[in-house]
Amino acid sequence: MAAAFMAAAPAAYAQDASTGAVTEDAESMESLLARLSTAEDPEAATIASDIRARWADSGSATLDLLMRRAQAALDAGENDLAVWHLSTVIDYDPDFMLAYTRRAQAFLRSGQAGQAAADLGYVLQHMPENFDALRLLGLTFDIIGDTEAARVALRRALDVYPAMTNAREALERLEPTLDGTAI
Repeated sequence: MAAAFMAAAPAAYAQDASTGAVTEDAESMESLLARLSTAEDPEAATIASDIRARWADSGSATLDLLMRRAQAALDAGENDLAVWHLSTVIDYDPDFMLAYTRRAQAFLRSGQAGQAAADLGYVLQHMPENFDALRLLGLTFDIIGDTEAARVALRRALDVYPAMTNAREALERLEPTLDGTAI
């Protein structure tokens, strides 16, 4: 299952918020991703923040409002409300990948790992370099007990963003385990 989500080769993209089409910013995104793959902190964190800002650009005041409400619900632990807001965003703009990633986070917090994996798989089909989706997919697989798939997803996140501390820590926590047995 993990291989299907991560089989796509890295590709440059910048998603147009209104159409979902790849735009002329593709070169800039490609450059950011290339720099991210070799940068160390604090530069890597700055580059990752720039990439996330591009991913968060919906181009719509309405979607931005719904995304803020969804984040507030997530922050308050109101996962069902967050899912509702994020599903509304997806209904309005099914090409806005950040909504799927955040909804996966809400699903995961609600114990709905299957729903989270489905959303993350969809994101990774469209944005295979989405390091946040890859990390969340790794956590999802870990929760459902598929340690090897979790490792694959986390390693892929680290291929894209080697300085991603939370992915590295999650992978290190999984590494001593082989077939469910501590080494």
